[in-house]
Amino acid sequence: MFLVFLNPKLKDNFLELCVHAALANGVFAEQQMRAFEAYCKELEVEPYIPVAKNSLDELYKKILENSSVVERNIIIVELLSFIISDGDIDNDEREMLDKLSSVLGVTKEKLENFIGQVTRYRDLAQEIFTSIVK
Repeated sequence: MFLVFLNPKLKDNFLELCVHAALANGVFAEQQMRAFEAYCKELEVEPYIPVAKNSLDELYKKILENSSVVERNIIIVELLSFIISDGDIDNDEREMLDKLSSVLGVTKEKLENFIGQVTRYRDLAQEIFTSIVK
């Protein structure tokens, strides 16, 4: 959706963050793999087998150092979209979101707003798709 607005330094960091999010619950779901491939396309990066090279703390630091407030919000929203692509936000994924938001200076209230907005967006997109294929 908004990845085009990220500076080039953040592309690989964001994709690696998705790998950590997918593996937070121990399963890289098929829906998440499709979302990862779509993100690669949107970021104009050749699709690759996802690997986590950095620890989450290292990634958080890199993102914080190389991003604006708007880019941090984009990362949270896009990561949320990625996480819920398999249906829900489990406890491990939620813990990761809470820590990332805290490090990036996104308030709990703003994170809750993003969760609601992304969930509504996903539900609306599914409703539209269902209408199209009927």
